[in-house]
Amino acid sequence: MTPTLVSPQNGASIATATPTFTWQPPAGGTPAEYKVEVRTNAGALIWDKVTTGTSATYAGPALANGQTYSWLVIAVHIPPNPPAQSAEWTFTKVP
Repeated sequence: MTPTLVSPQNGASIATATPTFTWQPPAGGTPAEYKVEVRTNAGALIWDKVTTGTSATYAGPALANGQTYSWLVIAVHIPPNPPAQSAEWTFTKVP
């Protein structure tokens, strides 16, 4: 099972420079840890964070107004279970 993204919602416009990403754990158990990734619209990774919780506050390079970014969460399970990736959602930074 995969994590379920909660916020920021897919297609959201956000004004904050430090959004907090939240998600729900996969059904059937809590993974050992999660990896959150934020990418540019072109697909370049600009920030990632490993955490054991279900939220992470952005602490990467400044988000540019008018730019669209994507984010996703990877549940890192204890072997032999493989990692499970969430859907990939987008948000746009606004002034």
